Amino acid sequence: MPLRASSRCVARARLRAGSALRAAGCGRWALTRPVSWQGVDSLPLVPQLLELVGISFSAWFVYRYLIYKPDREELKLAIEELKTKVL
Repeated sequence: MPLRASSRCVARARLRAGSALRAAGCGRWALTRPVSWQGVDSLPLVPQLLELVGISFSAWFVYRYLIYKPDREELKLAIEELKTKVL
């Protein structure tokens, strides 16, 4: 008796293939544009996504290192350690 893929697996594979094709198309389109931020800004949702990533990272950094005193001291020690390694 031959093995048959379930319809759920087939649908998932088609969705992945379609997503990969769309991503490849967007990547190809972006690479054919001149190297500038104008090319990146003209991609749909890319500027908003990058802004969201930046805001999220800033919020995480403030929460992780700046709100509580022990965390600020940990950050200060990490910066001092990095300074001694570099200088």
